[in-house]
Parts: sequence; C-alpha cells; structure tokens
Amino acid sequence: YFSATEAYEEAIKHNPNYIIARMNYGVVSTERLGDFDGAIRQYKAILETKRKLWSIPFIYNNKRSTKINKGLAYYNMGVAYKQKSLYTADNNWVLKRKYLQDALDSYEKAAKILKKHYDTSYNLALTQHLLGNYHDAGLNYCKAIEISPFNYEAHFNLAILLKHLKYYKESLNELEKATDL
Repeated sequence: YFSATEAYEEAIKHNPNYIIARMNYGVVSTERLGDFDGAIRQYKAILETKRKLWSIPFIYNNKRSTKINKGLAYYNMGVAYKQKSLYTADNNWVLKRKYLQDALDSYEKAAKILKKHYDTSYNLALTQHLLGNYHDAGLNYCKAIEISPFNYEAHFNLAILLKHLKYYKESLNELEKATDL
C-alpha cells in the first residue's frame, strides 16, 4: 500500500488534476494506512479542481463523470472523517463529535449529487444515528432500504434505532428482515 501511494504521488506530481489517482490515493490512505488527514487532503483537492467540461454530441461528454467524481469525493471524505472519529481517544468526545459532524456534512453534500447511491444514504443515516439525530437517521435508513432493499445492514441498524425509540414491534419486523437477508 505504501508503494501504491508513492505511485499515486508520482502521478499527481506529473498531473495535479489527475482525479482518479487522487481518489485512489485517498481510498488507500483511509482504508489501509489510517492516514485520514492525507486522504481528506486528496478529496479536497479533487473538489477544488476546475475541470474543463467537454461535450461533443453523441460522442463525448464529461459533465456526468465530473459530477459523479465530485459526489464520490464528498462520500469518501465522509468515510475518512467517520473513521477519524472512531480512532480518536474515547475520552475526547468533543473532537469525536466534530469529526462526525464533518462526516455528516460530507455525506449530505454527497447525497445531493449521488441520489441513488446506497452507501451514501446508509452512511449518512449511520452518522446521524451516532450523533443522536434519530428522526433523520430513520428517514435515511429507509431511503437506503428503498435503494437496495436486499441489503441487511440498513434493516439491522433501523431495527436498533427503532428499539432505542421503543418501537419494539417495528424493530422486530426490521430485525427479521435483516435476518432473512
């Protein structure tokens, strides 16, 4: 993974607007190296990159891919912030909450762009759940379920949320759905 990040750094050095290299660098940094700040820097660089939009009717149009890459950068930045909050010392709740709020902001921006992206809706709901915003968490779990009804995670976490809110029957129904999946 260190070799991969070195290769991405070299590619970025030769082309600072190389979105795919920056995105992959951020993913490896977050998921394999625990370098959350490095990943966040890459995602912010993607968001700050001014892309020239080209359109040749019926042949080429980069508007959609540019928009999707922006949404994925916000989503991945949310993942990095959420991971950063999980690795913050347990006794530092203020800092944990700040990182969760940064994750929430990133997921909300991603959700505006990636409207039918299960992982964005699910992680937005999970972050709202962690922050105690139960109403919005429930709505976003339901949106995630609507997008991907056969994914057990959203059903399971919705069941946990409903149990916490003392909706035991509804919680049991969601838990049974999660178990079946």
